[in-house]
Amino acid sequence: MIFLFILSFLLLWGCLAIPNWNKRFEMDWGYRNPGSFFAPFAIYRRMAWTIFALSLPQAGAWAYAKSGFLASLLLMAAILAFLFNFWLTFCYEEYLHSKYVNADAVRLGVVVTNYSSYVGWKYALTLALGLYSLFLFVVGTIASVGALAELR
Repeated sequence: MIFLFILSFLLLWGCLAIPNWNKRFEMDWGYRNPGSFFAPFAIYRRMAWTIFALSLPQAGAWAYAKSGFLASLLLMAAILAFLFNFWLTFCYEEYLHSKYVNADAVRLGVVVTNYSSYVGWKYALTLALGLYSLFLFVVGTIASVGALAELR
């Protein structure tokens, strides 16, 4: 069961990564706005932690109720949301350290390189982790509601 989730995730990542493999992406909004990605970054992190916090107890409840499919679906959503948070944080920290030379230069807004470490396969992996965890959470929650309705 988990093998199918991993295989479908890798297929999604591959479909997103192949057209963007050699491209470089900017995370901040323009060269003179270091740290401007923090606003959407906070929203993405909250969304992922919400998915993690809501799907993990559901997975435990369905595992206790002996529904392996729903438990594994929601557990994968929680794991992918957790990985999304750490991957996005890692990518943004790496981007900041490669794009802006040092803290004094960033504060003064003087030294900015044209190099972005956020390449296509990282962008595709970020997108795949976020979208797939959201998809699994929504499908798992809808299936949980349907399964609970049948138990009545």
